[in-house]
Amino acid sequence: MSGEEGGVLRSLFSVQRAERRAVGLAVAAFFCLLFAIFLLRPLRDVMGLQGGARNLKYLWSLTLVGTVVASLAFAHVSSVMPRRRFMAWAYRGIALLWVALLPAVATFEGELGVFFARAFYVLHAVSNVFIVSIFWALLADVFDSGQSRRLFGLVAVGGTLGAIAGTTVIDVLSESFKAEDENRVLSLSLAVVAALFLELGLQLAGALGRETSRAPDKAQVADARLGGSLIEGLTLVAQRPYLQGIAVFTFLHGVLQTIFTLQQNFVVEHEITEKALRTEYFAETERWAQTLTLLVQLFVTGHLMRWLGVGGALLVLPIVALGGCAGMLWHEELGIGALTVVTVTLIAWRGLSHSAMRPAREALFVPTARAEKYKAKSFTDTFAFRGGDLASAFLQGAGSMASIAFFGLGLAVAWGTFGSLLARAQKRLVGASREAGARRGEG
Repeated sequence: MSGEEGGVLRSLFSVQRAERRAVGLAVAAFFCLLFAIFLLRPLRDVMGLQGGARNLKYLWSLTLVGTVVASLAFAHVSSVMPRRRFMAWAYRGIALLWVALLPAVATFEGELGVFFARAFYVLHAVSNVFIVSIFWALLADVFDSGQSRRLFGLVAVGGTLGAIAGTTVIDVLSESFKAEDENRVLSLSLAVVAALFLELGLQLAGALGRETSRAPDKAQVADARLGGSLIEGLTLVAQRPYLQGIAVFTFLHGVLQTIFTLQQNFVVEHEITEKALRTEYFAETERWAQTLTLLVQLFVTGHLMRWLGVGGALLVLPIVALGGCAGMLWHEELGIGALTVVTVTLIAWRGLSHSAMRPAREALFVPTARAEKYKAKSFTDTFAFRGGDLASAFLQGAGSMASIAFFGLGLAVAWGTFGSLLARAQKRLVGASREAGARRGEG
């Protein structure tokens, strides 16, 4: 890396010279992982809408069940294997299932085809969360609190670029295949490419682990087994108020995100009747969201975390939620269309979720023990978040947009309050950890 490039990195993200290799590996790994996920995500979304927006809650019920099963399997594997091995088992197992299921969706028709489509939707929804959660747990394990505030925003940029690249590739390739036989080839090709990028991300993550384990305080824990039981993630959360707060915060995140997502689907289903126009609308919305994400990650996230700390970053999405719910509640009085309100809200939500919220939420786990980083974090990222999805989906089946928006206002206030309390607790834990480290150094 040239001196000029290093100066740009230091200016935007305060990357120190000794951190460049590790940060480069983290950025490249996250690029590959999100490329794999977003290469297949449009296919998953199409499969999910086959039965209509109001039936998504049933697929999300299956997703929650799948999440529980996957969480138990992950807890067992991470108990008996070191980090590098259980990451390999998890990622390669997901890749194998992708390659097996996606071609089956394009091959079979009728009820069997619908079955495989729903199976792939659930698989992708579960694996999507696990892939990202395990990777961020690795980052929380190898970087300290100060580094997380400076560097996590840059790592998130790599993921955003991967998401944009994956979405672009599937858009280009989907135009080239029309016939059924060619669709089968496309499905198999996409599954294989996604699996290869998932493997590449795994290899880069492994290199990151080896690079950071060279430090004396990291060397002994890099390959240590986590131990514990199948339900240790739940047990750890039940035992520590701090982890319970993170779980509640994550649950509320899932509830509010699904409020906006489902309301968008309801409005689009009513106002945009042609399939081609729906596809164009969703693609345009995603492009604006990804563009906002990238701009915020490049020029705001690192500074936001340094200037306002974790607490300030955790309040960004609750503020967006307050604005979105207020717009849904009073859009008629303001003379603004419902589609405009939910579209603007979701662009802001998605754009700020990965660029501001995600790095801040991951920083909450930095001062925790290794078992909490992997097992408790896996529980909150999967079961708590998907539980919020499901609760919100069933809730919205019984209310109007106005009533849901009014309820969402209260949830947004509660969510922001939890975020502030968690940030204060995280700051205390970081301080205690530093004091303990100083005492060990003096000893």
